[in-house]
Amino acid sequence: MRQGRARGSNGFAREETAGRAESGQGAGLGPEVLLCPDAFTKCEYLERLARQSDRGVIYLDFDMLYSGYTQSGIVGLPDGVVVRRPGPEDWQEELVGIVRTVSAGSYLVLVDSLNGMMTMFGGREAGHQALRSIMIIRSLGREAGTRVVAAAVLKNTSDGLEPLLGCPVPAATTRILPPYHTGGALGP
Repeated sequence: MRQGRARGSNGFAREETAGRAESGQGAGLGPEVLLCPDAFTKCEYLERLARQSDRGVIYLDFDMLYSGYTQSGIVGLPDGVVVRRPGPEDWQEELVGIVRTVSAGSYLVLVDSLNGMMTMFGGREAGHQALRSIMIIRSLGREAGTRVVAAAVLKNTSDGLEPLLGCPVPAATTRILPPYHTGGALGP
């Protein structure tokens, strides 16, 4: 039950909740994973999730596409959305701040994208480190009702679309999105 929104000392908008998420939001064990056919579909879908959220949103922009859209004025930054652009040199500090925040209140954490995150960690071999970071956020935020959605862009191969992840993602939490170009601000 939403009781109000406050700004924490770390700059994140915080939504106070009464107990655990009774509605079942955040009840699953792992993050939700969206596999997208292209970067524009991914960005538009995540932007829509951020706009529709009734809780504070932490947008981790590893590929800088969303940041570019908001800074250039193509897309307005919704209220309650904090965009972070962590790099390898400050990731541990950023991760600690995010974990403290999401374990204290109900948030929506958007990871844009797994591809960019793994590039930051050093490519495909570092996929497990990237996924561990996401699982830490999800695990420690679960009691407060935090929802974690991570997106990745698929690679088009001769066998069809395949993730660029380098490590398996649980099928139960994965959705593959069709191309989603509405001709809106983010569409081509």
